[in-house]
Amino acid sequence: DAVFELAVSSATASAIYNIKGGAPSTLGGTVTISAAGNAAWPIRMIGYTTKPGDACTGSSRPVLAAAAAVLTTGSNWNLYNISITGTADPVWQMGANSIARNCKLIGSSGNVRNGINMGTDSMLAECEVVSYRGIAVAGIGQASITNCWVHDSDIGISISSANPCAIIGNIVESCVTAVPSPTPFSAPAAIRADTGP
Repeated sequence: DAVFELAVSSATASAIYNIKGGAPSTLGGTVTISAAGNAAWPIRMIGYTTKPGDACTGSSRPVLAAAAAVLTTGSNWNLYNISITGTADPVWQMGANSIARNCKLIGSSGNVRNGINMGTDSMLAECEVVSYRGIAVAGIGQASITNCWVHDSDIGISISSANPCAIIGNIVESCVTAVPSPTPFSAPAAIRADTGP
């Protein structure tokens, strides 16, 4: 937690954490990061395999093993090529105005727990998300979830009906409920080109 709190963001630069794949990095307890980026210079956590900037997918992503701890990131934190595992509720609490791209999250609790709680104005793109007994992706507002693989969860994607959202081009499968349909959505919503049961 203390290392991430050192992150700074200014009008001209922000912190970048490059994390190498390999053995999982175990979080020693709940990590709540209050440090925040800004819209022009978000704080970035980027996974890599051999050297920063290389392709990082599947099992070559670095793993943040949260166990029963919650990982909470501040606003304007963008994660790329990172895998997060855990049993907490949620496993990852995204800050507002944040992005996750090419990330993987596995919530393996035997209890009803959320995988990701998305922050307001946040985006998931090209991610894989599972929460075996809970909601894989829970959103509270202005969420964008595109081209993700959400599977093997009680509920795949659940967004508050009072907020605009875009759920587009995802594969949602092997969930008890894929994407609940609140009726009516009281804000603009785009749910299309998603596949699943």
